[in-house]
Amino acid sequence: MEKAQLKIELQRIVYTAGEMMVQARDDISFTNTFKDDGSPVTDIDERVQAFIETELTKISTYKMIGEESQTHTDDETYWAIDPIDGTWGYISYENTSVVNLSLIEQGKVAIGIVYNPFTNEYFSSFGDGAYVNKHELPIVKNDEVTIVNFCPSPKIHCEKPLFDLLREGTIKKLTAIGGSVSYAMCMVAKGSFSNYLVYFNKQSSPWDFSASHLIVKQAGGMVTDLDGNEIDPNCHVGYFLASDTKKNHQGLLSLLANSL
Repeated sequence: MEKAQLKIELQRIVYTAGEMMVQARDDISFTNTFKDDGSPVTDIDERVQAFIETELTKISTYKMIGEESQTHTDDETYWAIDPIDGTWGYISYENTSVVNLSLIEQGKVAIGIVYNPFTNEYFSSFGDGAYVNKHELPIVKNDEVTIVNFCPSPKIHCEKPLFDLLREGTIKKLTAIGGSVSYAMCMVAKGSFSNYLVYFNKQSSPWDFSASHLIVKQAGGMVTDLDGNEIDPNCHVGYFLASDTKKNHQGLLSLLANSL
């Protein structure tokens, strides 16, 4: 399939998946349970994933892995799907849940799509730049570390240094929006945040943030650990920092190093 047609088909699939998410929540027609690790899962997660997989088989021969179905493949090229990234946000009626879809080729992210149906933001990258809807990213350009978003965690030991930086005025705004990690990263790519700090206490999977990793990088941003090392977007444990520019990335890493 030609690239232009592939873009159209993938957008159709993800938009319909988003409509399923919105409709189920509007109708309060979903149920949720909890996995062994305490994280929630809904029946709409499973239905959305089944839909995406069915539609992908019509346009692609690559295998698929996802949070709610097959979780491993030995193939070098495959699709990674998270039908609802940010399920806590979904069941609590926040608007921070997204559909994640990425194509992994020999360990590299070739296509990344993150769609928030509640805000109608369709983030995408096919390796030739990054976009939200029809606008090239970033939309907002930050010249300094101004707005930092972080994901609270019992393991995170950067919270006090971040608040210290806020009190002294180095950081202009500190927020913890929560919800989807992928959506928070895309907000960095857009320029809404200069930086986003998160801690993974167990190894991530390709469907967690490989799509948004590509989008941030293609928008001119950076994603590393706190030592400035590149991370593997398909399997990462511990901290990572996503930033909209190299300058803001190095700036916050330096400030955190001094504080810690």
